[in-house]
Amino acid sequence: MTWTPPGFAHTHRFYGRTDARLLTVPVELCGELLQHPCVFAVGPLPREGLLALTGDRPEPRPGAHRRPLAVVSDDRLRAVTDLLHADPARPATLAELARVAGAG
Repeated sequence: MTWTPPGFAHTHRFYGRTDARLLTVPVELCGELLQHPCVFAVGPLPREGLLALTGDRPEPRPGAHRRPLAVVSDDRLRAVTDLLHADPARPATLAELARVAGAG
């Protein structure tokens, strides 16, 4: 995945067969994201959220796309992923991770 923050001029070039998905993040949600362009890997949950946000189907209800966007950028999800990145062998259950992150 690539990230280009607001205000950076950029172009895209793809070679061969490519499934490119573009997601525009509302500027008010960009404040806590990196302030420079970057490339990074995403796990299965954020990937599925991004695929849902960038699929061919129209938005079923006004504002429906903001819910998955909130999930992939949620501080609680970030807290859990930070814990697991710091100690991948951590023997915690999903319920324990949720409690640490303040989620139900």
